[in-house]
Amino acid sequence: MQATICSFKTHTPFVCFLLVYLIFALLTYKDYGITADEPRRREMGELMYKRVFLGLEVNSDKFADHYPLYDMMLVLLNPRGSYEFSHLLNMLFSSVLFIAAYVLLYARFSNSIVATLGPLFIVLTPTVFGHIPANPKDIPFAWGYLLSLALFYTLNKRAYPIIPKGLVLGLVVGFTYAMRLVGLNLFPIYCVLFFVFNTTKTTLMAKVRRLTVELSVMGLVSLLVMFATWSYIANDFPRNLMAISQENLNFSAWDREILYFGQNLAKGARPLSFVPVWILIATPVFVLAGMLTGLVVNGYALVKKRSVDQLLLALSFVLVVNIGMYLVVNPVLYNGPRLFLYFFPILSLIAALFYGGVLLKLKRIKLLLIGSVLAVIMLPELAHTIKLHPYEYV
Repeated sequence: MQATICSFKTHTPFVCFLLVYLIFALLTYKDYGITADEPRRREMGELMYKRVFLGLEVNSDKFADHYPLYDMMLVLLNPRGSYEFSHLLNMLFSSVLFIAAYVLLYARFSNSIVATLGPLFIVLTPTVFGHIPANPKDIPFAWGYLLSLALFYTLNKRAYPIIPKGLVLGLVVGFTYAMRLVGLNLFPIYCVLFFVFNTTKTTLMAKVRRLTVELSVMGLVSLLVMFATWSYIANDFPRNLMAISQENLNFSAWDREILYFGQNLAKGARPLSFVPVWILIATPVFVLAGMLTGLVVNGYALVKKRSVDQLLLALSFVLVVNIGMYLVVNPVLYNGPRLFLYFFPILSLIAALFYGGVLLKLKRIKLLLIGSVLAVIMLPELAHTIKLHPYEYV
């Protein structure tokens, strides 16, 4: 069953969720300490502000570390440079993560309570939720990535005009892969999801032609976004893009050892099991259980009945692409699963798809029973989150 986002009243449960989150942000934004990255990111934002708004000459090599657009946005909204206020802004911007998760699930279930499970599961994943206030790199990439997937889903349910659609997708995808180049995998992902989600009654060749045009517009707009907002890339695109790619793979600035299974390993000695093990450790048990059960049940349905949930199939494909890239490229990673924070919301959505599908099929008595059991299962994660505050990310 599909749905269209229509009225405010329809989405009361999610609106209440957002209000609670915003109140939480206002009450706690002063609790968080400054992370090691924040001064450097603030400096980059100020340099970009001087270059764009004051017309001052700034060496583009200053922006070689990371994409500075989000940092400049924080400078514009926080000219006094208060780190506490930056934490509040980070928390407000991260509402996009919850909205994207909700939009995906509501478009699937047409039920606001069930769709709110997705954002709730993300909040109850301390590894993600704890990074929101003071991580201006990985969290913006995470919400940009999930927003891109939400747009892929919603904009392919009907035949929107190609140019406006390509413009919107190009802006969001361009911002996302500029934050982290792994976001470039959104292009091949879009090619597949276009056919998974596109239910318009047209011939295969017509769909291929439309996809080609959409990809061209999206690719051009995303490149323009990068060139216009990242002078380091614009100055020498091939060479500097290669330099950024190499840095993303090797993380030359990180020369410390990594603690893993009781051993201090050099960054190059980290085994392939590093990320999978950390993801298993950091994912709540109820999310892991729902995700794995959902994948097994839908895998069985695909084999036996030749039918499967479109959204779950798409999210599973996204996981496969990212896992495949990790295994092939084997980048240098550090700080546990930090660089894979964008992975956890996808796991939460797959779990929410399973639990939501079960809840909607139950009669009232069974619904109350299963809903109560699910709530009890989530209580330990809520207790852990409260206990860890303001260090949820550990």
